[in-house]
Amino acid sequence: MNFKSGCLNLFILLFAMAPARAEIIETSFKLPVNIVWRDGAALKHDVIVTRFQDNERKPSRFMVILHGRAPTSAERSAYGRTRFVDIARDFAAQGYAVFVPTRIGYGDTGGPDIEDTGRCDAKDYVTGMAPATESVLQIIAAIRKEPEIGNSSGVIIGQSVGGLLTVSLAARNVPRVVAYVNFAGGSGGDPKSRPGQPCGPDKLAQAYGQFGRKARTPVLWLYSSNDLYWGPDLPREWFAAFKKAGGRGRFVALPAYGHDGHQSFSRNRAAWREPVVQFLQNPN
Repeated sequence: MNFKSGCLNLFILLFAMAPARAEIIETSFKLPVNIVWRDGAALKHDVIVTRFQDNERKPSRFMVILHGRAPTSAERSAYGRTRFVDIARDFAAQGYAVFVPTRIGYGDTGGPDIEDTGRCDAKDYVTGMAPATESVLQIIAAIRKEPEIGNSSGVIIGQSVGGLLTVSLAARNVPRVVAYVNFAGGSGGDPKSRPGQPCGPDKLAQAYGQFGRKARTPVLWLYSSNDLYWGPDLPREWFAAFKKAGGRGRFVALPAYGHDGHQSFSRNRAAWREPVVQFLQNPN
């Protein structure tokens, strides 16, 4: 055997003996949810949850990411299985077990629209968020039954209506959830016919104030300056109502992004990654 072939054989042997490269594994599963819905009716429905995790290490925390809401039932049905692949993989690489539920009324989960908050002139955001809030609480309880999750701490992140839902969950003070992140949270917006003028903005302020009276864990609020759903001023008013009522947290004004900064969560990670990572490291 000459020197060159010997080195080649040694390289092949060392490569074969080397541990497999860590990779982010994506799986999906169903969780049963039982909630009280409209007019006190009971609803039992399976929710599809997508999970991302580094296959080489036990997660240090878990994270739940909550999607937004399309304006029409046809668009909500077209959600498929919500994943936020790049974002979820990024956090999984940091040691989180990341769970992305496709909520009831959306995509492959299907079911009735439990997040209907009423007509534009008669919004009830607190009551409208209650069934979805309860469903996510049950999903988190099921996640905690996994041996490797158990009593580990968690983080909840939500975008748009998912952000409003995140603040609603903060008011429930979910055990061992140490931080909440609200990206462009709100409801009732229509960027086409009413840019910057959502339905009942004063009622959203009241809802955020009501949540703030009960929330004791810090919430990070991130809104882009050119968000066509809420405009630049209303989010600051909502945050002020949340803080005045006793809520804890920080407000971060994200830069304008493209035509509509409402999409910054999924499309402009470079703008928010640093403040989010810093907040998750030290939310207090």
